[in-house]
Amino acid sequence: MYKNISHGYSLVELLIVMFIFSIFAVLIAQAVALTIRGNMKSENISQIKQNLDYTLNVMSREMRNASLIDTDSCIGAGFSYYDVDGRFVSFSCNSDDPGDHFIEHSELGRLTGGSVQIVNCSEVFLCPDSLNVIVHIIGNDKSGGVVGASHSASTQFLIRR
Repeated sequence: MYKNISHGYSLVELLIVMFIFSIFAVLIAQAVALTIRGNMKSENISQIKQNLDYTLNVMSREMRNASLIDTDSCIGAGFSYYDVDGRFVSFSCNSDDPGDHFIEHSELGRLTGGSVQIVNCSEVFLCPDSLNVIVHIIGNDKSGGVVGASHSASTQFLIRR
């Protein structure tokens, strides 16, 4: 009598196993890609936050040392004041190229980094009365990083008379 002994696997069995493993590989690759994208977005948001915090810290220091703050000159894209040396200086939201907005100090130069784009340039500075300056900055990542990396920072300066 002949025994029918099977050595190995059939082609159909190998194809089914390869198909199942390819599905697992695609799922794992997507999970890794999502994790990397999430990490990149977190890093970009952190850089934007640090940049906007630096800008607000410089503004805060300059405002504390100002000898006179002219809230009448406060418009959405800027405001002026007299520094401790009596020089007339200003903060403003400017643009190099259309759509590329940044915060600038007339003496110190550009405050926001080159990888951060200010979104709300016409609404950065608000002076509801003669004793308040409200600064609200929304920054987006423009370095070609992850889509959706954005952060906002705001503060309010109470002016002593």
